[in-house]
Amino acid sequence: MNYLRTNHVLFSTQDPTYKAIVTLAAWPHDTRITVVPDPFETLLNNEKGDSLFDCLILDTELDVVAELRQLNFKQPILSLVRNPSARARIAAFEMGSDDCMGPSFSVSELITRTRGLCRRKRDFEHKSKPETEDLSLCFETQTARHDDKNIHLTETETKILRLFLENQGRVLSPGYLGRAVWGESAEVSRNLISVHLAHLRQKLLGILPFSPIRTVHGQGYVLPVKSTQTQI
Repeated sequence: MNYLRTNHVLFSTQDPTYKAIVTLAAWPHDTRITVVPDPFETLLNNEKGDSLFDCLILDTELDVVAELRQLNFKQPILSLVRNPSARARIAAFEMGSDDCMGPSFSVSELITRTRGLCRRKRDFEHKSKPETEDLSLCFETQTARHDDKNIHLTETETKILRLFLENQGRVLSPGYLGRAVWGESAEVSRNLISVHLAHLRQKLLGILPFSPIRTVHGQGYVLPVKSTQTQI
């Protein structure tokens, strides 16, 4: 699937000088910078927090990086380290940063490194995008595609279809679906799962001649291998 891609970068700082330097830099037209004082408020209060940004630039304590990793945020992180020592840069990597720059950083180098991290994330997503011979799923746009037809899915429907595509031929129980999609601690009823599956199946009928997700009575649901070649 080809589409125009904009790099979304979250820059967190409470320093007005750093804020001015980064926001007034000559960023390429395909890069958009969002500046916030606290990364947690933006990431945790948005349902797409884990996928909304392609890269994080953090002018924060390194504990913030470690906490974001503990919360399972996977975006590449470039840390701006105030201490110029090699030990400080090593600590940034150990805390979970993908790259770091010292206090006297070059703006042009910051732009280049940030774009490199965005490209790395995009390349990883492309390689990990699950697909069958006839059905593919793009996580970023929450779009399922078959031939020249595509449909937009909700975030939950995207997670469910991704799970089936990554486990083709394996029967997934309602309990497993609930934990994998909503989280280990969530209490998800079978009725809720059935409703989301019904909506997903109905949407897939907009691009396929039949729904590829099959019910295995008493066990769960399965997406058979090469499911779009055999009507279920």
